[in-house]
Amino acid sequence: MTDVSEVTEANPQPVPSTFRLVAIWIAVFVPATALFILLERTRPPGLYWWSWLIASAQLAIGLWVYRHYYRDQISLWTVRGWPWAAAAFLGLSVIWYTIGIPTFWPDRTMAVAGLELFKFLVFIGFTEELWFRGIWFAMFHNRLVPSVILGSVAFGLIHLAHDPVWALFAAAFGAVFAAARYRGASIVQLALAHGILNWTMKLVAPVSEFRIGHGILLLVLPALLCLVLSAILLFWRHEKQPG
Repeated sequence: MTDVSEVTEANPQPVPSTFRLVAIWIAVFVPATALFILLERTRPPGLYWWSWLIASAQLAIGLWVYRHYYRDQISLWTVRGWPWAAAAFLGLSVIWYTIGIPTFWPDRTMAVAGLELFKFLVFIGFTEELWFRGIWFAMFHNRLVPSVILGSVAFGLIHLAHDPVWALFAAAFGAVFAAARYRGASIVQLALAHGILNWTMKLVAPVSEFRIGHGILLLVLPALLCLVLSAILLFWRHEKQPG
């Protein structure tokens, strides 16, 4: 007879339906996105710490969902997959600084930079990768269209607090990270690439202006997104499903 404690240890909770998990995702991200939009528009005192608090709550809920439902399905760390995470980081960096003009280290101290790096790695990189390239993929059983395409659209929508162009950027960038995940990159590897990329873009070398206008960007980014998704389809193989 199978030991009940072994079953409980291996799979502590039955995985709820996709509908229920999508409802949990909506409950986590829709109010948070609305709150971010409100905070960006009103700019209240303590805005910086409000963003930390919201990200901390998203991380805590994500870890709870992972631990209770998906710890046997989502491998946070694997040895393989580094080339795909590195390719995502390098490719996005080249694209970003090709279309934008950077300003290096504008009025930042090393202490602030270190604190921000921790924030971007843990509360941005790991949290967003856990939800969008971990839990989201597991929710839809790693299927290409809902996992990669719809997941990238959802990733863009939660960045509407900034502006529609930035949301489009986020969707395109999310598609690249989703492609890397689909090809075998782990959550921790993508979190490192994601966090360091954001840290570089926001703190180390933020873009002061774009080399092309917003109107052209709205044409370039969908084309980039289609190119990335076409590459996924071109190089897709069944054995490269993420773990």
